[in-house]
Amino acid sequence: MIDQEMGWRGKIRLILPSVQTVTEPLYNHVAPGGVRFCASRVLIQRNVLADHDDMEREAFRAGRELATARVDCIAYCCTGSGMLQGIDGDRQFCLEMEAETGIPTTSTLSAVLESLDTL
Repeated sequence: MIDQEMGWRGKIRLILPSVQTVTEPLYNHVAPGGVRFCASRVLIQRNVLADHDDMEREAFRAGRELATARVDCIAYCCTGSGMLQGIDGDRQFCLEMEAETGIPTTSTLSAVLESLDTL
């Protein structure tokens, strides 16, 4: 009941690298009333470059977990991953996540590109 009240306007679920601790509390702090962010994490043991392949596989596990929480959308918040995959790879990743979870998916790189296009 509380989760429904807190996320009545929208529930956005984040996939974050395990070492990233800023986004979830920051987004909840600046979000308008009724919008709630929560996250699942993918393990980074060394760094994004060294762990990228494992991290990408783990992202799909995280996406499936988040989809069980009646989520409105998924945001893959890993700037490094977008840069490593490139624009086409990042778009393909988001499409595959949507196919896997049935949930609209975006990423850091997609959001940046869309914002720049809007400007």
